[in-house]
Amino acid sequence: MKKTILYFLLFAGITAQSCSSDSDDDFTKPVISDVIASDITETFEGHTLQVLHTGEAINLKAKFTDNEGLASYKVDIHYAGDGHSHSHGLAQNTINLRQYSEGDEDPYNLNKIVQISGTTHNLDWKKDKIEIMIPAEVKHGEYHLHISVLDQSGNIAEHVSQILIEEEGDEHDH
Repeated sequence: MKKTILYFLLFAGITAQSCSSDSDDDFTKPVISDVIASDITETFEGHTLQVLHTGEAINLKAKFTDNEGLASYKVDIHYAGDGHSHSHGLAQNTINLRQYSEGDEDPYNLNKIVQISGTTHNLDWKKDKIEIMIPAEVKHGEYHLHISVLDQSGNIAEHVSQILIEEEGDEHDH
């Protein structure tokens, strides 16, 4: 009987300890701000979009902050003309740059994940020597720029903006 009571008290103590609230939990998402993909803007179907040119490097800039610590960011650029929605989550840690011909469903897709640390990260691909070229053969038109930032606690913040990919010298009202 004494052993049963002792086991019960031991179990109750362990259970109470494991159920206590942990003040170290972080549920605050990172913050994404100051996103710039291009200094050139153009009006396209009633929206002011940042313009990227085929055959040129993307110089993405943004600021990421988190109250505890950043872990990684993901950049995804893909065609927006199919009316799709965005899934939430991070893909595998690879760069997948594909070129498509005119008849393909998805004319251009960039998927890049970069590990980061600290509570603030000022993203500047040119300064960080990350050079990603937009292939000359891609379909021109409206694309989504989707940025996801993951913090060390697993919280994810997302930013989606529309950009326009066109050939150099092709700036005009669409």
